[in-house]
Amino acid sequence: AAASHELRSPLAVLRSGAAAILSSPDKRELLQKTMDSECARMSRLIDDMLLLASADAKTWEVRLQKTDMDTLLIETYEAFLPACAEKQIRLELDLPEYPLPSILADPHRIRQILSVLLDNAISYTPAGRKIRICAFTREESKGHRYFSRSKSASGQLVLQVADQGRGIPDDQKSRVFER
Repeated sequence: AAASHELRSPLAVLRSGAAAILSSPDKRELLQKTMDSECARMSRLIDDMLLLASADAKTWEVRLQKTDMDTLLIETYEAFLPACAEKQIRLELDLPEYPLPSILADPHRIRQILSVLLDNAISYTPAGRKIRICAFTREESKGHRYFSRSKSASGQLVLQVADQGRGIPDDQKSRVFER
């Protein structure tokens, strides 16, 4: 039921876009962008449904490989720029001056997580505000943790997505990981 509800919206946009192309060819480029955006949205929704199904079936797969985090973050940032521009939201990518360390991870899963966070941020951030993607390393020294933007940092890699949306109401926070 949730899937059919979510897929109806982009389908409605695609149908109206197709009708508009037939009636006014001069708006073809704008409609093409909208249709491409909605098709990408539907694709992400279907990917999310498949991910949920695999998690429910306990067939979740993680394929670890050496992952260049700078490239992954830049590609993710660039993929979400059009959606942010469309909603008049400024998207920022804050990377340290030094290259982030490559990590052993599943880049597809990291992109999925970032995409879910960015989709939600775009949905709940008002026009004129910003969303910020940030990456840095976290060091541990003598039992204390601190954040580092130095080239010599070798601890945990931290990724953040922060938005200027309304936030989750306090009475809903305990349900945030429920479907």
